[in-house]
Amino acid sequence: MAKQKNVTLSMEATRSFSLTLEPVSGGITLFYAFINGVKVIQSDGAKKRNWTGKIPDAQVKIKVRVVGIDDATFKLSLDLPGIAEDQSLTFKLQGGYYETEITL
Repeated sequence: MAKQKNVTLSMEATRSFSLTLEPVSGGITLFYAFINGVKVIQSDGAKKRNWTGKIPDAQVKIKVRVVGIDDATFKLSLDLPGIAEDQSLTFKLQGGYYETEITL
């Protein structure tokens, strides 16, 4: 089982941030999430996974990789409390794999 990693990813001014990966349909086998190249989620895709921590006020790159079976779907949720409304996106794997990068 993955350990919860609460870490400040910068010495700069920071803001709170939460990232959630959740299986929706089909078979999800692995969730990976990176913030500015730091792995914050590495876990099986059997249930919802969450990371909460502090990120820099400067530009932040979020990379998500998901592995599963065929065209399984998953939900990616982003939360910047007090700064922006929560965002939820649903993605479908393509050939058992999906990768996306988001810049905040």
